[in-house]
Parts: sequence; structure tokens; C-alpha cells
Amino acid sequence: MTKLREINITINNSKMFSQKESFNKRWNIIDTKEHREQLKNRCLLTLENELNKANFNDSYTILAKRTYINTFCMNISISLGIYGKTTYSSKFTDTDLYKYINCLNMNNLTDYNTLLFFLELCLNYNFEGKISNSNLAKKIAEIFKVSNTKVRIIKDESYKIYPTDIELFDEKLIVDVLNWLDNYPKTKEHFSNALRMQRIDNRLRIIVDELRLSLEFMFKQLFDNDKSLENQKSNLGKYFKDNCISSEISNMYTKLFILYTDYNNHNAKHNDMIKEIEIDYLIYLTGTFIRFILLIEQNKISI
Repeated sequence: MTKLREINITINNSKMFSQKESFNKRWNIIDTKEHREQLKNRCLLTLENELNKANFNDSYTILAKRTYINTFCMNISISLGIYGKTTYSSKFTDTDLYKYINCLNMNNLTDYNTLLFFLELCLNYNFEGKISNSNLAKKIAEIFKVSNTKVRIIKDESYKIYPTDIELFDEKLIVDVLNWLDNYPKTKEHFSNALRMQRIDNRLRIIVDELRLSLEFMFKQLFDNDKSLENQKSNLGKYFKDNCISSEISNMYTKLFILYTDYNNHNAKHNDMIKEIEIDYLIYLTGTFIRFILLIEQNKISI
């Protein structure tokens, strides 16, 4: 079973990065568009350096390097949906892919998301042993931290980039919940989707739907039935009673659960009235619902 973990980095290895991080903390500098621009530039420079020093064997030629870089750019471009960004060049900085990423406007959330998707593709690219994915991930994670960007790299079956607002969110609702959800693959898939989606207006409904589905699939598997989310209330009450959960906590969970399903029915499933300010609360609440069930199940195993 693959264990999910956050990529560990060592800021102290870079005096400049360490000083920058200290300055940001003193002045409480948050994720800004300027920092996103710095993030983009640093990541492109790091990727360029890694491609330039790719570990070719003794038969290394300019043609081999050019083919290698061209294949990388072509595959990443296809995944990004920017066909034709495949200039044949021995230098990454001369390729259309580099120019495309370099021209992304960090004032635009869609472009910022494209940058993060590009980086995730790079982290999971098959470099055929010429570049270490784990070393690249550590370097990009360090850049995220130094740039004071509210994202984290998590290693599961693959490298994934998640948005994070505070450390509690990072530790409890990403690392713990996703790591514990290996036995609930459908729940893990939908909760992961919701976490990874940026807060873009036209995705708010999708985020809420993914959160609802993550909880719905958990209860379907837990109770071995095919009921919709709102019809699991009676099963929840019996489940808490069977597991000796206090009536106060059981009632609190159930009441919040009913309001949660009401919100979905009134604001998402039958209408599209979701407000951006409500999204983080729904993510936290869904994660809390899931985490409590997982804790109960873990406690049953450990007894």
C-alpha cells in the first residue's frame, strides 16, 4: 500500500532561500501575484538546469539531447492541450513550450492553474533515469515554500500538487485523510479532486459535487448499500450507537449532516447558488465528517 507523504525539503541548504523565508515570515507576506511570477521563473530555471545536466551515457550527442528535449516538450504539450508547442531545439529555453509557460499571466487564475498543472506533469514525467523525479520534486517544493505559495507537493501513487491555506489544513485534511482513504478509493478520488481544484467561479459547483460524492461513496461502502447521501441518516445513527459514540456527538454529527445534505440539494444539485466564500468551510466540514468515520474504523481495528 502506497503511503501518502508531503515532500520534505531542507531550506537551510540555501542561505539565500533561508533569508528570504525569514523575511517573508517577519513581514507576514502572503501568496501574491508577484510571488507567483517569481515562482514561475524559479521553476522554469530549475527545470532548464535539470534538462541541461540530464545524465546521458557515453554515446551522448547534441542530436540525442535535442531529441530528448523535443520528446519531453511534445509529450507535456499534448497533455496541456497546446498542440504544436514542440519546437525542435537542443535548448529548453528555445522551445515553444518554454515560451508558452514563460508568457503565462500570473494575474490570471486560469494561467496560474496551468502553471501548476504543467509542474505536476513535469514531476510525473518519465525522464528515463536521466533526471531524478524525487530530486526535482524536492527542488520544486523548496521553491513553493520560498515563494510563499499556498500549495504543497504530496507523493501518493504519483506526485500531486494541492492548494493549502494553513498548516492544519495541510496536516489534518490532506495528509491524514487522503492517506487513510486507501481502503475507500472512490471517496479518495472525489475528495482529492475537490482539494486540487482552484477556487474558480465556474468550478465552484464541481467542487461541491466532488465533496458530496466523496462522502456519499464513503457511506455506501461503509454501510454496504446504494443509498443516496440524504438517505443515510438512519444508518448513521445506528452506526454511532453500535460504536458507543456519545449521544451528544452523534446528534451533533447527524444534525450537521442533515444541514449539509440540505445545502447540497438547495444550492448545488437543483440550483447553482454556491458562493466562493463558502467553499473552504465545505471542504473543512467534509474532511471532518470523513476523518471522524476513519478514526472510528481505526479504533475498531486497534481494540
